[in-house]
Formats: sequence, structure tokens, C-alpha cells
Amino acid sequence: MLNTYHFLKYLSLALSEPLLGAELAECFTQSKDELVLGFAKPNKDFYIKAHLRNFLTCLSFTEEFHRAKRNSADLFKNAIGCKVMKVVQHTNERSFHLELSGNKQLLFKMHGSRANIVLFENG
Repeated sequence: MLNTYHFLKYLSLALSEPLLGAELAECFTQSKDELVLGFAKPNKDFYIKAHLRNFLTCLSFTEEFHRAKRNSADLFKNAIGCKVMKVVQHTNERSFHLELSGNKQLLFKMHGSRANIVLFENG
């Protein structure tokens, strides 16, 4: 249910409001198969926590997240500081991407046990 095209179509539409114009402020992992993306707008933060385990693939959202002081690694460092220009749902696919400034795209592939998040630069 959570990884169907129809669900993701409405999810990507709902993500447009908090993400458009927001800057990717941080991107890190604290445990295996997990990614936390922190977006910032003036006076408002928004976090996406992606659980990409082969038995459970889901995204959770919050306006507050406290990073652990240990066992944490930064990821996608060259995308930090980029602004979200657009949230794009792929037609009839279980994936969507965030168009970032600087000709970057953050692709969310929500394909069950093969889910992943990939950063593309310059196409």
C-alpha cells in the first residue's frame, strides 16, 4: 500500500508545500539502511527519515529531529545548500525526485526490498 504509484502520487504532491524553496541543510545516516534529510526554510525545518530495509521501506516526516552525537555519517555532501525547485512524481512509477538547484536531482526509488535514494548531478 505505501509503495504503490497511487499513494506516492499523493505523497509527492503533499511534499511540495513544505519542500518548495527549502534548502537541503543536512543529510546523514545514523544506522544501516536509514537516511535522514533535513530541509530548512526561514523559521521552519522539515525532516524526511527514510527507512530502506528490505523487509520495511517507508518514509516518515517531522519538523524536529535530534541527531546522535556518535555513529553518524554525512552523505550527499555536494547537495548540501541546494534549494528544492520542484517535486516530480514519475508517471506510473513507484518513484519521485526532488529537483535541486545546481542541476541536481534526488531520486526516491520506492521499490520495496530494492528501495534506494540516489543523487544525480548534471543529468
